[in-house]
Amino acid sequence: MKDENQKKEIKTKLKTDCILIDEIQDVSTTTLKVLMEILEDPREENSLFFTGDLRQKSKISWIKFSQLGLDFRNKSFTLKQNYRNTKEILEAAEKIVEKVNIETEDELDIVNPEFSHFKGIKSVAIDVSKFNGLNHEDIIFAIIKLRITIINNILIICENDDLRNNLENKLKEANIGYKKLQPNIREFSYQDTGEEGIKVFITPDMKTVKGREFDSVIITDLTKGKYEFKENEEKENTEKATFLYIAMTRARDELIFTYEKEPSNFLEYIKDKIFFIPSKEEKEQL
Repeated sequence: MKDENQKKEIKTKLKTDCILIDEIQDVSTTTLKVLMEILEDPREENSLFFTGDLRQKSKISWIKFSQLGLDFRNKSFTLKQNYRNTKEILEAAEKIVEKVNIETEDELDIVNPEFSHFKGIKSVAIDVSKFNGLNHEDIIFAIIKLRITIINNILIICENDDLRNNLENKLKEANIGYKKLQPNIREFSYQDTGEEGIKVFITPDMKTVKGREFDSVIITDLTKGKYEFKENEEKENTEKATFLYIAMTRARDELIFTYEKEPSNFLEYIKDKIFFIPSKEEKEQL
């Protein structure tokens, strides 16, 4: 009885006719159920409006529309324009999500978006072991120095602690300012941080960059045995592919991967969508 009275009180104070939710893939079934309590009539046409990209669902937010009595069959609409990424970046990212089956319910219409009209260059995968006398961080640092003179910002995603620390030390020695994006902190616009002059951003976690975008993105150490698709590990594979898809689509114009000696099988899977440096033929000659 007490719960029912509380529900009535909440509904009276927060009563609304319509709820619009952006990034619906990040909302849990429980959260949506609570929000629906404040609707005057959840079954009323146009009382709920959702937008999002269900390929970006994380493992904690498998929203179950059917449990809430929601049916989106023949009621969904696919936005077929992308104004963030180049066609080449999207082609590589789309192939990553083809590797796993993203679970959806109620025959919700999820169609791959039309590729962007912005053309660019293919994404690049660099084998840092083939540059004699240079360490992994040296290669990344060289790319940063070249890029910050001609672009607004660059993101380095580096889950390897030693590599990240070495790179940060090189940036400090060169007096290049940078900002660390910490896990579980959502910063949607770097202009709002009071650090408008910062061009270099570093994060140890692919999830940290969700909701953001950068001119150039470097995803480091996609090396065989480190970040890979594994047979018979459906949940883990879905999570890895989702986070990699998110990381790749943060890049507006340029996407770079690094690896040592042998690439991750994720890179092998999209090999027709990226350039390898050195190429397979060049490696055979080395």
